[in-house]
Amino acid sequence: MYSKAKLKKILRTALFLGKKKLKKLKVRHIVLLVLLVSLGVFNAVTALSPQIKQAKREKNIERVFNNWWEEERKNQFILVGLTPNDKIKQEEFEQYRERYLSQNASYIVEDQLVRARPEFREWWENNGGKQEFERNNGRYPNEKDFENEFRKWSYNISDKDLRYKLSFVPVRGNYAYTLTSWLLCPGVISFLLFLAYFFFAYHQLHRRFGTLVTLAFFLGAAFVGGFMVTGLTTTSFFYHYTGSRYMGQSIPLAFLLGCTAFSNRNNITSKIRQIGISGLLLNGLADAFIYQGIFLTTAIAAPVFYGLGCVTGLKMPTRKLTQQEKFDDSLEERIERNTSRNLMAELKENTRKLFDEACEKGKKGFYEAGQQMLCQSMASLLQERPFDMTMLKTILEKMDDPAMFVDIQSIQWFEWGAAAKRNGIPEAAIILMERGLPREKNETTARRALYNIGEMRLANKIDCDKGVEQLNKVIKIRNDDILASQAQRLLDKAASQPEKPATK
Repeated sequence: MYSKAKLKKILRTALFLGKKKLKKLKVRHIVLLVLLVSLGVFNAVTALSPQIKQAKREKNIERVFNNWWEEERKNQFILVGLTPNDKIKQEEFEQYRERYLSQNASYIVEDQLVRARPEFREWWENNGGKQEFERNNGRYPNEKDFENEFRKWSYNISDKDLRYKLSFVPVRGNYAYTLTSWLLCPGVISFLLFLAYFFFAYHQLHRRFGTLVTLAFFLGAAFVGGFMVTGLTTTSFFYHYTGSRYMGQSIPLAFLLGCTAFSNRNNITSKIRQIGISGLLLNGLADAFIYQGIFLTTAIAAPVFYGLGCVTGLKMPTRKLTQQEKFDDSLEERIERNTSRNLMAELKENTRKLFDEACEKGKKGFYEAGQQMLCQSMASLLQERPFDMTMLKTILEKMDDPAMFVDIQSIQWFEWGAAAKRNGIPEAAIILMERGLPREKNETTARRALYNIGEMRLANKIDCDKGVEQLNKVIKIRNDDILASQAQRLLDKAASQPEKPATK
């Protein structure tokens, strides 16, 4: 199990990456994302609203029955000498509920159709239904005719519901509704897959074909897909799904994913193809194993449309980019290039190049230029994290080369040492200050530097014996000032504590 701290870290990282991706979204992406999310809200509202209303009605039935039972019905049982118990109450509730529901049509279309079937059967058998059919068709009806007539009659109920009205039903041949049926999702998983892969396909294709052409391809594939679904439902295996509702997102989406796989410019990466194939497979698995029914036809039709999309992507000419798009691409490429650069690595490389140039200048006799470059490279080196101690030692070794005629004054060494100390690099600070000591002619300045070196040695446990020796030398030079007193306090403190090895 993850610890609480690790979970927080993962969450912070995810939020950071999410913000980074959101910053890259353009206006068209945000508009498309809003439209897709709105589509999800539309599906959720239209699918769940009848269920929620019916659940509220059931609660209301129970509440009204309980009030009626306590105030009236229970007393009626008592008056006739019966003791009302839980069993009697439950039987009364079932009867009350049945009466209520028979007088009030369910909000759920499927429940309405189940209740309407016996009523239609009664009319068909006993109230002139068969006779009417015989008059209209010139023959006596069979059971298959009953099913067909009931299905036609049921449209009076189902078409009042928006999800039924927008759906494509093969047996009705309402192909115009293939252009609206894609608005509907059979379930949450289907919508999430559509959301992710449609966004991906649009991002890949709007540059190649333009937004209008991309959307036209989608709607065209949805329309043609309706004919293929109808053809499949005429087969014996799928015939009993011919009256089912089809919500067609998978087929046109498969076509767009196929278009992303190939281009006449041969500039499609294998990663893009792999994402497209994953979308095809996941949608197919969801249709075949989760939603089933008429969606089994989608699992068969989608790969065909994916192949058609591949051919279209290969043959369809890529549109020319506008000047504004070219400018935006150039700007985005520069930003991406700058973002992906390893600035710290570049700075390190520049520092080392600058030092090499300083050495070349010094060896060729350009002492002033060499000294300036050396100071710049040393200042940059002291800013690096983590600090490169090996590089510092390399610089010092090259400066000791007899052919290197660049001289650095003591005050510069002390400044570098002070900078290293401020940056938390005591070992480098000691080395740099000790380099300046032999060059310093002023005794006061040299003594102050000697004190700083000894203090850092004792504080950081770097060759403490030498640090004690340097502090004693500070006192030996002069023992009656504040610096000598400070040095003595450090020596006394060091003497009272056992020496510990330096920690890394």
